[in-house]
Amino acid sequence: MSKPVKFVRGFHEPKPKDIDKALGNDAPFSNEFKTSFNSLPKPTNDLDWLANYREKGQTYAQFLDQCPFLDDRSSLQEYIYLTLLDNDDRLSILNIDRLVDYTKRFFQMEVKLLPLFTNITWNDKKRTLACTVKGRNNSTSATTLRTRYDSITGHSQICVNHVLNLLKRSVPSDARCLVAITLHDLYSDSSDLFIAGLAQGNCRIAAFSFFRYDPRLEISEEF
Repeated sequence: MSKPVKFVRGFHEPKPKDIDKALGNDAPFSNEFKTSFNSLPKPTNDLDWLANYREKGQTYAQFLDQCPFLDDRSSLQEYIYLTLLDNDDRLSILNIDRLVDYTKRFFQMEVKLLPLFTNITWNDKKRTLACTVKGRNNSTSATTLRTRYDSITGHSQICVNHVLNLLKRSVPSDARCLVAITLHDLYSDSSDLFIAGLAQGNCRIAAFSFFRYDPRLEISEEF
């Protein structure tokens, strides 16, 4: 029988009175709302967060004061921007309108499509992917995306870090975030088999790939 995993030494499991105190008397929570949450689960693995870190907790007032998404600047960042990094014929298998609608409903924010990447072409001779990128001031520039290519499998991947660097130059001032969507496979480091995506929260940017969601795909140890 395995030994039960305990909270890290010094962590105090919150009692109902502690929770009420953290929420505060002025918090707009009904008793029904307060009882809708399960009690704090005990760690089940040695790697669980609370088995290793002594969290001090946070009151609701502290959360409102410290949350970066609730400051005065974020009130002006009212849109989620999506940009498509792919050819129209490839993107046709995605229902972009439904993706936009889902994102809008899930985050309860307005969503806009931003056409940053155009003229995306694969150079079969050089094994590179080129495109035209629109900057924040509507200027355009031709760019060759950093890629890697496997001559045995014929598979190519885009370096997500290069994509993020391009996004940094184009984040609208009213954007909560700018996310690039692609059907191309992504990688970050040479040791990566692949990555599904990567975000830089402080810069309000991210890139996400649907490539690995293809049900016909067979995963191997080679990219």
